[in-house]
Formats: sequence, structure tokens, C-alpha cells
Amino acid sequence: MSSIEVWWIGIALAMDCFAISVATGISSRKLLPGLMTTAILAFGIFQGGMFMAGYGGTSFFSEYFTIIGKWISVLLLVFLGTKMIWEDFHPQEKKHSGMLTYRNIPLLAIATSLDAMAVGISFSFIQNAGWHYMLCVSAVIAFCSSFLSIIGMGIGILVGEKLHFPTSFIGGIILICIAIKTVVEHIANI
Repeated sequence: MSSIEVWWIGIALAMDCFAISVATGISSRKLLPGLMTTAILAFGIFQGGMFMAGYGGTSFFSEYFTIIGKWISVLLLVFLGTKMIWEDFHPQEKKHSGMLTYRNIPLLAIATSLDAMAVGISFSFIQNAGWHYMLCVSAVIAFCSSFLSIIGMGIGILVGEKLHFPTSFIGGIILICIAIKTVVEHIANI
């Protein structure tokens, strides 16, 4: 596999991170350095790590985890999206501005990285390469995810500043749309 193909895989896997980063930026409306840095690092680490976990963990159960992993991702995204929408209609119950909290970051990172695990599993079957090469692929995936997350949050903040209505609702809708896209892709591949 050429290095250009590896970069395209990294970018493709990072698109969910990008979309969720736009949603978090929109709902935050401002720069939150600690939370955003944690999210950016978590997205990159989870994407690269889950790719390696998929590559290294190719056992009998890997095929089943690929199927179950998509549904776990869908449930996490729908849960977080619904929670954001609920909080916009019930502001008295809202404990934090936006969806970017230290509690939500691991859930978002897991939800976006389960596809990377599936790609890692498929790499173990089609790619005859050593661990060194796979670590390089994992690093490219992690870099692309973190980099596109930075861009996504920046775009989201710029858009969020311009909107004059509750933006957590938009972020929740984006998360639910990503979940729907995942379901449609899964059904199309059956």
C-alpha cells in the first residue's frame, strides 16, 4: 500500500472526528483550551489505538466486534445527541455549556474510533506487513484525526459565534445524523 493511500485512509477515518469537532465548536461558541486540547488528543489517540487494537486483536471474536462496535457507536452518538437536544429545551437541567465536557470526551472518542478498529481488523487480513509499518499507519491515522479535529473545532466556533439561538440543538442533530449515516452504511453493506 502506498503512502498516499495510507494518508487517504487516515483522512477518511478522521471525517467523523471532524464532524463531531464542528458540532462541539458550534455548541461551545468559544475557545475552551483545556477541554478542546483533551478532545483533540483523545480523538487522535483513540483512532490510532483502536486501529492497532483491531490489527493486533484479530481473533475469532473480531468479526463479531466489528458488527457490535458499529451499534455501540450508534448508541453513544444517539445518546449524546439526544442529551444535547434535551438540554436545549430544558436549560434548568443543563449543567455545562455545550457538549464538550471531560465526561463526554471519552464517549465521543470511542464512538468515532470504532470504525478505525474495523479498518485495523481488515488490514490484518489484507495487508501483509509488519508491526513497524502498522505503527506508522496508526500514527498517520492519529495525526489526521487530531489535525482535522483542530480544524473542525475552529470552524464550529466561528459558526457558533454567528448563530443567535441555542447551538447545542445543532450539535445534537449532527451527532444523530452521524449515527444515522453509520446505520445506513451498515445496512448497505449487508
